[in-house]
Amino acid sequence: MVTKQRNWGVDRARLFAMFCVVLIHNNLQGGALKFDLLSFQSLIFALIENCGIIAVNLFAIISGYLMCDSRVNLSKAISLWVEAIIWSGFVGVLLYLNGSLGKMELLKSFFPVSNGFYWYLNAYFLMLPLLPILNAGLSKIDRRDIANLSMLLCLMGSLASFPGWSNGTRIEAGYSTIWLVVLYMGMRPKLWRR
Repeated sequence: MVTKQRNWGVDRARLFAMFCVVLIHNNLQGGALKFDLLSFQSLIFALIENCGIIAVNLFAIISGYLMCDSRVNLSKAISLWVEAIIWSGFVGVLLYLNGSLGKMELLKSFFPVSNGFYWYLNAYFLMLPLLPILNAGLSKIDRRDIANLSMLLCLMGSLASFPGWSNGTRIEAGYSTIWLVVLYMGMRPKLWRR
């Protein structure tokens, strides 16, 4: 039986990315990231945001590295979806009981993925069915073709969007299924071998 060894560098990068995500979300919700760059404090907040914003790309790269040539685990994806529904619904009920949320918003909180509350989850779910096709196709083309395809996808994602699917499909501030695919393609071992 072959056992996988733990890659501590990947684990450290994942922990750093998690810390950055928490930092950015706390600063955003606290209003700190609504800065005007007119004070030293605002410059510090801008520096924190610019250092922390890489977390999303880091998560995508780590996912691409860990998922490279692996099979799609549908049960794990479904459990992630259910988890999002439970947490979103739980917070929605608390906010409704607190009087901070109306009935319509409460109802929407039980459909977080379809309402675009979690853009990364949306982008990830749109990418999952593409993985078997990507793995099969990318194993048959060379490094230059992968690089050209990545550039084409970046251009497509920047210029095009799919009607009604703008959350998760178009590169909006760098966040989309297309961008996850580009980062996934960049983690191909074929690109890094000489």
